[in-house]
Amino acid sequence: MRISVVATILIVATTLFAVPYPVRSQTSAPGTIKGIVTDRVTGTPLPGAHVIVRGTQRGSATSADGTYAITRLPAGMYVLEFRSVGYERSLATDIVVRPERTTVVDVALLPAPIEGEEVTTTAGYFQTGAVDALSAATFSFEEVRRSPGSAGDVSRIMTALPSVARVNDQRNSLAVRGGSPFENAFYIDNIPVPNINHFATQGATGGALGMLNVDLLGSVTLNAGGFGASWGNRLSSIMEMRLREGSRDGFAAQVNMDMSGFGGVAEGPLGDSSAAWLLSFRHSYLDLLVNAFSVGNTVAPRMMDGQGKVTVDISPNDQLNVLEMFSQDRLFTDHTTAVENEMMYYGDQNNLQNSAGATVRHLWGGAGVSHLTLSHTVMKFTETFRDIASQEILFANRSNEQSMDLRNTNRFTLGRRASLECGVDVRREVSTYDNRFGATTDPLGAPTPEVRVSRELSTTTLGAFASVSVEPVQALTATVGVRVDHFGYSSRTWFAPRLSVMYKVSDLTTISAAAGLYVQSLPHVILSQSVSTSALREPDARHLVLGVGHLLSEDTRLTVEGYWKSSRHLPVDASQPGLFMLDEIFTGSTFVGNHAVITDAGEARSYGVEVMLQKKLARDFYGLASLSLGRSQYRALDGFWRDRVFDNRVSFCIEGGYKPDEKWDFSLRWVYGGGVPYTPLDVDASRKINAGVLDASRINGERLPAYHSLNARVDRRFNFDRSSLVVYLSAWNVYDRKNVASYFWNKVTASPDTEYQFGMLPILGVEYEF
Repeated sequence: MRISVVATILIVATTLFAVPYPVRSQTSAPGTIKGIVTDRVTGTPLPGAHVIVRGTQRGSATSADGTYAITRLPAGMYVLEFRSVGYERSLATDIVVRPERTTVVDVALLPAPIEGEEVTTTAGYFQTGAVDALSAATFSFEEVRRSPGSAGDVSRIMTALPSVARVNDQRNSLAVRGGSPFENAFYIDNIPVPNINHFATQGATGGALGMLNVDLLGSVTLNAGGFGASWGNRLSSIMEMRLREGSRDGFAAQVNMDMSGFGGVAEGPLGDSSAAWLLSFRHSYLDLLVNAFSVGNTVAPRMMDGQGKVTVDISPNDQLNVLEMFSQDRLFTDHTTAVENEMMYYGDQNNLQNSAGATVRHLWGGAGVSHLTLSHTVMKFTETFRDIASQEILFANRSNEQSMDLRNTNRFTLGRRASLECGVDVRREVSTYDNRFGATTDPLGAPTPEVRVSRELSTTTLGAFASVSVEPVQALTATVGVRVDHFGYSSRTWFAPRLSVMYKVSDLTTISAAAGLYVQSLPHVILSQSVSTSALREPDARHLVLGVGHLLSEDTRLTVEGYWKSSRHLPVDASQPGLFMLDEIFTGSTFVGNHAVITDAGEARSYGVEVMLQKKLARDFYGLASLSLGRSQYRALDGFWRDRVFDNRVSFCIEGGYKPDEKWDFSLRWVYGGGVPYTPLDVDASRKINAGVLDASRINGERLPAYHSLNARVDRRFNFDRSSLVVYLSAWNVYDRKNVASYFWNKVTASPDTEYQFGMLPILGVEYEF
């Protein structure tokens, strides 16, 4: 007899939270905060900067190399304040000090408009400047870790932002301001990574669960539009992730268990303190849970991932960072299991992803900073999917996609009121496909023959960019840039101008605007379908963003942004003139091989208004509230504008928490999204062939019920003499809302059916640091 997993988790959690541990935090050993303070533009270390631990009498000043250390701090949570003559003040919150551990806090200060002036604006928690993109939001490691409903998944925490659509709990795909999930890019320590998720969607950026261990994360920033010329080959968004360095003060380790699995983190110095290493490994245990408990289904995916980073200070001006990260995902489902779980198709998956790279950073003696990165990525897909009714093969995927990237970025100061950023990107992609698409019917019920794709595809993309930021008058900053990209597959060259302007009305209020042209090549998995795809033009998008930011207090900011985005040359299938190919593929409605006649006549547009109120944790409370009112549409070959499948129209999120002391943290997140469009089934036509057939007269003409859910989380930290323990209990969809994922044709019952998103899901997590 299998035991309810909900009951078991509640029993274990109650025991862990309630047990009277004999060693209290007051008797734990102290910890240390250390780091380096640098110039945000040039990367130059800043000597003599003041570092203050707010609420205490403790602090430090940076030495000649910009470093500082504050020792023997009692374990707990702190806020640091950084000040330096000639620079704007900065505040760092959510700084956790653990017994016998060193917490590294590196801060880059923004130069003040007037040389020699010590600026004391209230913008310390939310620094903005010419080097920043409009529509950017940054989260610290602790903000990601404790976010309810994210399970430590970097992509899922972004759904709290107004620029990200509420699509489906079962995937973490990011649809940013009406764009497709393939339009986003991930960079980890300047290394481009195609996908950061387990069971990754081929050709796009979504997946089932994040593969990056957030315990290695320093910070993450999502640039949702209007980003600068240094970023290319993406239409919608850029996510930048910075991994922290390993400990330079001695060996440290952590073991943990959460939704993603069990594993650990180890770190320490290499030789002397001039080098450090950091290593993480995790393995899922969902297959064990499925066998032992009642979890609602009998499908047991297996996931494994690891990340490693080595940092070496070559000289005072040169540093080397080497990064390795991998994941493996396996899922084996037989026909009986598929029928039990009401799956539309079933099969086997054994997928592998590996990214490795090295970055050299060089400081030019106060004049600027350069980064040179060389990286390699491989993604292997070994998948076979079968029809639930006939058990015939729908898709046999044998893909090997590899890319080699060279990226160079340089930033130089041109005096107190100007700076230059320039660089190059080179990408070489080689992909091999040996795929079989079985005979079936397309979404409109037309029969499609068996298709085999056996091809090697090689492409080279070259890019160069330059942008200049100037402050012609006090409080006004303008950045003008241009990007040039050459796509070898189509032999086309694009010139993409970028412009952004920021005006500081006062220390509390800023007005910003950005505009630009953005171009992106199509994924190899689409281009590989035919040699004729070389004639397709690259999709491009035009962004226009206008925003106002206002500080209600030093830890609370209100932003209001309006945006308009127009895209051209998007791929559509000539045999399905009313459907939008990208939306059908990357939402799983069809396989890419079912699209044989591809043209570039598709268009899309999106526009809207976004409001966000964010409060950083200065004392006791923190939170974020966001509202989005917008529209996202496409036009395919039949000439009609229709709503896209990511078009919520209205979305709202409120997330917040209360920390009464350094031990407890209580947090909630409530999310609402307007029902997204879908195409109803033609029931009579579906019944005739026992397969889903869409009603071509009502494409995206109906909407799913509105989505909403409440997620809750409680954290309890125990500090022992020389170690610490964090236990948390989280619940997704607390009131068990039956959010509809899709309506589909059930081939087993030969009738329409409904697929639901996650029901109430409890998650227990444990982290032990020593």
